[in-house]
Amino acid sequence: MFSNETNLCAACGDFKIQPIEGYTIVQSDTIYNLQDIKLANGEITEIPPPPFNADTYKEPLYTQIDSFVSQKIQSGFKSSASGTELIYDSLVLDQQNIMIMAKSDVESFEVRARASADSEKQIVTLTHDQLQVLLTDLSNWISECKKIGWNLQSELASLTTKEKIDNFKISN
Repeated sequence: MFSNETNLCAACGDFKIQPIEGYTIVQSDTIYNLQDIKLANGEITEIPPPPFNADTYKEPLYTQIDSFVSQKIQSGFKSSASGTELIYDSLVLDQQNIMIMAKSDVESFEVRARASADSEKQIVTLTHDQLQVLLTDLSNWISECKKIGWNLQSELASLTTKEKIDNFKISN
């Protein structure tokens, strides 16, 4: 049964449908997806899919890029603030603590770091001056990660076909 006003399918089923004013009844043995058909000149016709919209299609990828950059920032950053290059924690709370403590007048500050990605974390005590270096290195790390994200967003923005968008890879 199709609405005479919209020509869209209003009801269907394997039962006898009683005529209702404002609706046209059409019988068919073909199984359709209700939202994909309409009535045209008394015949059931399939509604063509909407045209491809690259911007709409890309939206989830932009969200994935944002997540990728956030995870990268929080994965840890390298700094030689202590005199030895170490990988420092950089979760959001760690970033906030480093920024707050670097702006304070503390003489020393303890942070967690590790010598390599697979080594155990240790507590490192930094002086106020070393903490300033750590803050600079953290800021540089965040900037590097954001630049990677901006480059990925720019690359994605330039893609116009479904195939190219489907082949887009998020990596650094």
